[in-house]
Amino acid sequence: MKVLNKDELQIAEAVLLKHTPKSLKVYGFLHGINRNKATILEVVVDRWPDFNVIICRPDPKNKRAREFMKKVAYYSTDEKALRTVLTEENAFDWRTYFIVGGFDFSHSSMLKEVSSYREVNNRVYTLVHLLYLPDISQLLTPAIDSELESRISSLNHSHVDLVNKTWKFGGNEQGFKNIQNLIGNFPSCCITDEEGQPVSWILVYDYCAMGMLYTLPEHRGKGYAKVLVSTMAKRLHTEGYPVYCFIEEENVVSYKLFKNQGFVEDPSYRAACLLDNALKCISRIAMYYCIIIIFKVYGYLVLINRSDKADPVKVLVDKWPEFSVIICRPQYEKKGDLFKDTQIFAKDEGVLKETIKTSSVFDWTRYLCLGISLHQIDVLKAVASEKEVPSKELAVCHMMILGDVSDLPPIDSSGISLGSLDESHTSLVNQTWKFAKNDEAVRMIRNMLANFPSCCVLDAEGKPVSWIMSYPTCAMGMLYTLPEHRGKGYAKVLVSTMAKRFHAEGYPVYCFIEEENVVSYKFFKSLGFTEDPSYRATWFHFNNL
Repeated sequence: MKVLNKDELQIAEAVLLKHTPKSLKVYGFLHGINRNKATILEVVVDRWPDFNVIICRPDPKNKRAREFMKKVAYYSTDEKALRTVLTEENAFDWRTYFIVGGFDFSHSSMLKEVSSYREVNNRVYTLVHLLYLPDISQLLTPAIDSELESRISSLNHSHVDLVNKTWKFGGNEQGFKNIQNLIGNFPSCCITDEEGQPVSWILVYDYCAMGMLYTLPEHRGKGYAKVLVSTMAKRLHTEGYPVYCFIEEENVVSYKLFKNQGFVEDPSYRAACLLDNALKCISRIAMYYCIIIIFKVYGYLVLINRSDKADPVKVLVDKWPEFSVIICRPQYEKKGDLFKDTQIFAKDEGVLKETIKTSSVFDWTRYLCLGISLHQIDVLKAVASEKEVPSKELAVCHMMILGDVSDLPPIDSSGISLGSLDESHTSLVNQTWKFAKNDEAVRMIRNMLANFPSCCVLDAEGKPVSWIMSYPTCAMGMLYTLPEHRGKGYAKVLVSTMAKRFHAEGYPVYCFIEEENVVSYKFFKSLGFTEDPSYRATWFHFNNL
């Protein structure tokens, strides 16, 4: 395989233009690269200059590549040559997960055979129409009055979070960084409300296809999508970009929208996306797309399902099996149990409100400590207000996740004596934990030391001088070093050791860092932990303890 240089990329782009529309995705990548758009890709061919296979893949020398989903795109004029490249060359990194995006679906059987040969599992997870506008004069433009025209603008970096939250493949840190890159380097278009806030928008991917078309629900039915598609198509044509998009087969509404505006397709051609090393990828995607906002509840269930040492917890759902709300509520058996927090995950705020109103779910006459996503806390506060129950914020936290234990940097622990805490250390931990209140936390801490993993650094006399523990939710926490032993690197050793142990035992590896704790936040980031910047966890007290 030959890696193309700057001059060769220009030649390859011209060759691919002759093979559109089927070559459009790879052509789009090269179009952006050749115009100095930020990229994490390298481009390789089977031979030069008369190539039969051209592949865009993550550049192993680019340190930013790990921040994004590993995407591969290719175009081939010869399936036999493609099979040879994939079987005999190191065209793809078959050791890890990746997505082959926008490939010719007629190659699906061959790709599965090669994946089987490479002992890699895979699945086709979406089929798409490739719609393009070969002639700008075919574009059907809706009427746009002067008032609406004055509200047509471009997105900027302050809108990244909004787009990330609404994109069906977003909602996580990788999505945030991807959208940040697209808004910063490629055209975008939006319609704003009277206050200048975007209510409808469209972006351009790094392969130059239009996408992420979205209108806020309360602004639909006003024809905004037609206006955006038309405006963006004209802009792309004027600036020399290809004008095309991919529409998932099941998205009939968008398909009709683009067709009605003059876009066409080759009916004999379907593009598809293939997930290779799918089991690894599904696990990681689940972490970022699903579990990232329910880790606390997930952690509870991991321990309940794997250990007879888990805290006595009742797991409540609004309905089964398709629940919208799940609540992990500790059982209150003895003094000190009230200190334990209840964790809530909800997909529907309306259902959440009705669920927590029920006396069988929460006894609002007694002390409650509830953990939930920050953007849903108003629901809890509204119910508390209705019941005339006082509330107080305890903490707002970043949720830090170690998606891949190999991201941990090498740490030298030579000369450091490690051990585990036990129940005899309950008082020591209680005295140093910032949320401990008199003896109310003693029972919870003793239970954590008796039943859940911990790690500590021991001094010459075998006494703990630095430690980390794990909560009943599987989150690491209570990291602390006695003042006279700080600055020795103990915290790095403890976090690394605990993370590797959790990973080896199949537990999620994550923690919560209070927003104001900048030192700890930077510390965990330096160890390879990441976060979804759009998400915050919060804990609130209701009634007095």
